[in-house]
Amino acid sequence: MYYKVVSKTGCDKLQSAVTKESACVTYSLNKWIGSIIPHSKLFVFTSLETAMALVDYHMAINGYIHIYECQVKNPHKIKTIVSCDYSKKTFEKFWTTKHNKQKIDDKRFWITEPLTGTVVVDAVKLTKLVKVF
Repeated sequence: MYYKVVSKTGCDKLQSAVTKESACVTYSLNKWIGSIIPHSKLFVFTSLETAMALVDYHMAINGYIHIYECQVKNPHKIKTIVSCDYSKKTFEKFWTTKHNKQKIDDKRFWITEPLTGTVVVDAVKLTKLVKVF
């Protein structure tokens, strides 16, 4: 079982909870959704508790937070995560650099440990709403 944290905007869109509007992925119930940035991944969690820890750590930038059970494609556990300013341009730079197997040498990125149970995936399908904040 996997869990995705999204925010519900004033327009009733389900979007990425911790990215800026320009980099947001918009999700739909029971529909496979991939990233909008080439070569990038989406982030999900292996437990509801970890998804809820993200809610405690990051308040939603774009609206009210919802947590969904989800199905995923091509899941991979990660040991480190790179944080940044969450803009689309910065995300594109990071994922292009990573895809080209170049060293990430930019002060806009800092490496940290992810929350336990953080997984990267190629696509997400939201299947059931489990929690609203």
